[in-house]
Amino acid sequence: MQFDHAGIATDDAGALTEQYATLFDATVAHEEQFDGMQVVFLDFGNGFFEVLEPTTDEGAIASYLDRSGPGIHH
Repeated sequence: MQFDHAGIATDDAGALTEQYATLFDATVAHEEQFDGMQVVFLDFGNGFFEVLEPTTDEGAIASYLDRSGPGIHH
């Protein structure tokens, strides 16, 4: 199966990245911070998971976590 990416919202990007890397043998391709969030890109070979952690109490990911809790954002 081919996919481009999926965004996963979490309150602990480090722990979730480590868990996914171990479970799926994925590697960290890139990390960055912007728009009030930390983003870790995990490379699955045929697509990426973007692990999204808010760095402020405001913004899209912080609001999503408040409404829905951790999980698939997009």
